[in-house]
Amino acid sequence: MTFLNPLILLGLVAAAVPLIIHLFNFRKPRRVEFSSLAFLREVERSTMQRVRIKQWLLLALRTLAIAAMVIAFARPTLRGQLAGAFAGAAPVAVAVVVDTSPSMQQRDAGGAYMDQALALAGGILADTDSRDEVAVLGLASSAIPTLGPGGETALRRLEGLSVGPGGQSAITALAAASDLLANAESQNRELYFIGDLQASTLLDTTAARINPATPVFLLPVGAGSPDNVGVSNVELRSRIVEADQPLRLAATLTNHGSSPAASYVTSVYLAGDRVAQATSNLEVGVEAAVEFSVTPASRGWLAGTVQTEDDAFPDDNTAYFALNVPEDRSVLLVGGDGQDLRFLRAALQADPTVSIDLQTIRENQLPSVDLGSVDVVVLAGLQTLSSGESDRLVAFVEAGGGLLLFPGAGARIPDYNALLAGLGGGQIRSISAGDGTTVDVVDRVDLEHPLFEGILDTSVGELERPSVYRRAVYQPGTRTESTLMDLSSGSPFLQEIRHGRGGVLLLAVAPDISWSDLPTRGLFLPLLYRSVFLLSSSQTSTGEVFEVGDAADLLLPGVAESAAVSVLSPSGLESAPPRRTGVGGTLVSLTGLLEEPGHYEVRVDGVLHRLVAVNVDTRESALALAQPAEAASLLAQRSDAPITPLDVSGSEPIADTVAEARRGADLWNVFLALALLFLAAEMIVAKQWTPETTT
Repeated sequence: MTFLNPLILLGLVAAAVPLIIHLFNFRKPRRVEFSSLAFLREVERSTMQRVRIKQWLLLALRTLAIAAMVIAFARPTLRGQLAGAFAGAAPVAVAVVVDTSPSMQQRDAGGAYMDQALALAGGILADTDSRDEVAVLGLASSAIPTLGPGGETALRRLEGLSVGPGGQSAITALAAASDLLANAESQNRELYFIGDLQASTLLDTTAARINPATPVFLLPVGAGSPDNVGVSNVELRSRIVEADQPLRLAATLTNHGSSPAASYVTSVYLAGDRVAQATSNLEVGVEAAVEFSVTPASRGWLAGTVQTEDDAFPDDNTAYFALNVPEDRSVLLVGGDGQDLRFLRAALQADPTVSIDLQTIRENQLPSVDLGSVDVVVLAGLQTLSSGESDRLVAFVEAGGGLLLFPGAGARIPDYNALLAGLGGGQIRSISAGDGTTVDVVDRVDLEHPLFEGILDTSVGELERPSVYRRAVYQPGTRTESTLMDLSSGSPFLQEIRHGRGGVLLLAVAPDISWSDLPTRGLFLPLLYRSVFLLSSSQTSTGEVFEVGDAADLLLPGVAESAAVSVLSPSGLESAPPRRTGVGGTLVSLTGLLEEPGHYEVRVDGVLHRLVAVNVDTRESALALAQPAEAASLLAQRSDAPITPLDVSGSEPIADTVAEARRGADLWNVFLALALLFLAAEMIVAKQWTPETTT
């Protein structure tokens, strides 16, 4: 027998009150000398015996009444085999939560974890009937749980559970199930959680709590924590993405096992082809970034995966990502009045393997051009810039566009500085006049910057140093900018400014031979191409990455709300997601659509617009199991109800194990009835058995 309010038992001290009163009132009769009539002494002796019997009987009844009343308030509960006799067959409300997360695919000597869990759940539900209220739910299920009849109906609902990706934590599911049981008609409520008790998925950051009116029973399955290496967080480390040019990828590997993994092999696949492979040594519990050099062989959106060796948990052996290699780059070349554009046009159209859509205009045509349709704007020697043009260019860069800026001979410095201020840059102090003589040379190059990756050979120990005849003297600001090439005078030759989602490259010279010999150098062509690649890569180079079950919104820049948007899942299911107008495009809701890992195609008017990658919850990779007592302790932090782990490892049928735990008979009413019975008996004895008097 257990007590729900054990502190009330302190009230048993009150049961001593009748005894104390009795002792105080107990007085030895005063001896009175009578005549020597013997029969009077005999009468006195027999009368006092009857009085004492009545007093002790009343004392016992009063003491038992107080004790029974105190025990009734302490809420006694009888568990075990005798409980069924007291509890009877009253209807019960039962919720069974089964862990259907990916970790339940593992196996041990008892078979697959999921099969073991379903067998335990079946044993519990087999002990219910149609009068009971039963709810069955899995962690990976997005369906809203409801109460239904028990027995065969509940068992059929159990058959619909299977392992699936994603899902909620144990505490979230238990809190939802306890709230459901709180609304049940039956006052006998029981909540069961059956799973591997994976420590990383028991709790989450929500404020969910288990309802106090519902006791929780934990039924663990599975044993041990197998070795596992999980891959996550694929990162594009190259800022320039171009076909047939190498780029750097990095993936995070975590060894969740109990022993180091030596010479562990990881591979990268693009569009189904393996394009890179690396080996690494992984220490236990340590995250390691493994880097790959990958060369895309085609353009457009490419589906990519990083795959590790096979192990006990296959779901985290693949990390999905999406890479966008632009089909072409739209470049708007704006020439200032009198500016020679021959070198720029020739360079941008020199390589037929690079698709650049070049549009050339003069500066007076700039206000009428839609900047939203281009990737990179090249300003070459503009004389003036109005405030409206500057504002449009700043907004263009903020939205992810790229700006390549060359000064001009007749440029109005305040106009340029107003544009640079809007971009968060510094100021042009002056523009020198040239007479054809060298006034400066390139002195230093930031070879670590991705702009120069693969175009400068430093192995010979000599860098190409263009000569400068005239220049714009630029003073850097204090925000997000860096100097990529320095002049010997200390003034920047090539400056990068990051602003919003885009970027700016500012050169100190105009693109003609009257300012420097750069246009005639071998550096000019690759430097110009790489600049266009870098600035256009400010646009999306990788697709968004989500986890299974995420509630996510996706912004499609430049897509009208009237366009037909659809999402194609990895399994081929096409859906039309809800959408609304957002800032700069259409906002598409992916909530409820990301139900499996893989690549999702987002189509606009039937044409592929972008790829989205979805991976399994990284918490699933940590396969370490909590001991039942430890799991109960963790869940108790978020529960107002008792949590009891059950031992289901023995040979005893689950129905018997559960019966001992669940058929607890509440005996407060029995003890209250006994208290009333004792009081009634006390009244009868006190009234009907009148004390005799002696004379």
